[in-house]
Amino acid sequence: ELPGPVHLVGHSSGALCALEALRITDAVASAVLYEPPIAIEGYPMPSAAPLREAAAQGSNEGLLDTFMRDY
Repeated sequence: ELPGPVHLVGHSSGALCALEALRITDAVASAVLYEPPIAIEGYPMPSAAPLREAAAQGSNEGLLDTFMRDY
């Protein structure tokens, strides 16, 4: 709806939405995509086991620390 071209920024799942926008329009002048949650060949997704263990301990701080450090 905005007059183009626009500059697009997307983070995490928003980066996936930005990728889709880039695919369907030419009204984007530039894009910054930060940490889109997509699998890349040769870089396996980490196991969720450490997150489950941190969650089982009941510490939100520990869960956040594990996520930010390992994922």
